[in-house]
Amino acid sequence: MTAIEGKRSTHSARSIIWTEPALRSAIKGTRVRCSAHVIGQRGGFIATVRFSDKRHGGRSVSLTNVHGRVRIFPNLTTLATVLRAIGLPKFRIDATHYVKGRVRAPRPDRARALRERQ
Repeated sequence: MTAIEGKRSTHSARSIIWTEPALRSAIKGTRVRCSAHVIGQRGGFIATVRFSDKRHGGRSVSLTNVHGRVRIFPNLTTLATVLRAIGLPKFRIDATHYVKGRVRAPRPDRARALRERQ
C-alpha cells in the first residue's frame, strides 16, 4: 500500500492521505473494518475512511489526487461513485462547512480556445 505519510490533511491531526488503488486494496484485500465519512468544505467534499482494526490503528485516511494532495470532489455523485468502486457503498455526510464553489480556478483561455475550435 502506498501511503503518503508526510502530508497531513487539514481536517484531522491523525489523518494521512492514500491513493485510490492503495485504499481499494486495503479494503478489498482483507477483512478490514472501516467506515467512510464525507466532509463538506469550500468548493466540494473530502472523503475520509476510518479504520478500526489493529493493523491500521484506528487512523483516518483521506483520498489523494494525482498530485499527492487531498482530493476534493465537486459533487456527491462523483464521490459516491468512487467510494462504491472502492468497496464503501455506505458513508456519512457532514455538510456543516460546505460552501458551493469551484474546485479549480476558471480558465478563460481554455474556454476561448474550445469555443474557437467549434
